[in-house]
Amino acid sequence: MTSIKTSARYFSTYCKLLDLTPETVLGYKSILDVGAGLSEFTGRSLELGVNAVAIDLRYSDIDALTKQYLSQPLPDSVDEMIRQFRGRIDGCSTLAEMQGIIRKDREQRVRKFLNYYLNYQDSFKQGNCFDLPHDKDSFDLSLSVELIFNRRYFTQEQAVHSLKEMLRVAREVRVQSYVPVSFDGSFPIEGVSYNLREGNYGTLLILQRD
Repeated sequence: MTSIKTSARYFSTYCKLLDLTPETVLGYKSILDVGAGLSEFTGRSLELGVNAVAIDLRYSDIDALTKQYLSQPLPDSVDEMIRQFRGRIDGCSTLAEMQGIIRKDREQRVRKFLNYYLNYQDSFKQGNCFDLPHDKDSFDLSLSVELIFNRRYFTQEQAVHSLKEMLRVAREVRVQSYVPVSFDGSFPIEGVSYNLREGNYGTLLILQRD
């Protein structure tokens, strides 16, 4: 399996990718973020009063995780920087300016995550998506962004295994993928209603147990 790229998405980005709003987030009493990385979704949800938990296999060494994120290479061309970071480097004209802006942005994201981690450490748990360390129906919603259906990381069979685990611990599951998601024949999990949406932010799969 390819080493999983570390992400540090803002709460607003999570909401956009998963078709949520701060108001709809408040409609869930408990939320599990699977493969959360350094995102601020869990911390912000906790601030809003939601019982939120983040799961990531790499939480065993937070220092190594943050260093990995900060050291991830940036594109070495202006065109690729614009493609990947459009909206965050507006006004920059040179590659060096663009890379400098993104490095500072990464540092800010790490600081925000560490602040949440220090304040809510019990809500950031080491675990993996194939064997979630929670009982059945522990959460109202389980979600994941750009992980489960990323073929660089998991096979289709592994993705379905992970979905089953997420459905075990939560009655509703939302999974976002930047690559198209398809199933040969019928949906591979019984007793589940599903909605597969294709949009500007990739594919959103919403599952609910019957």
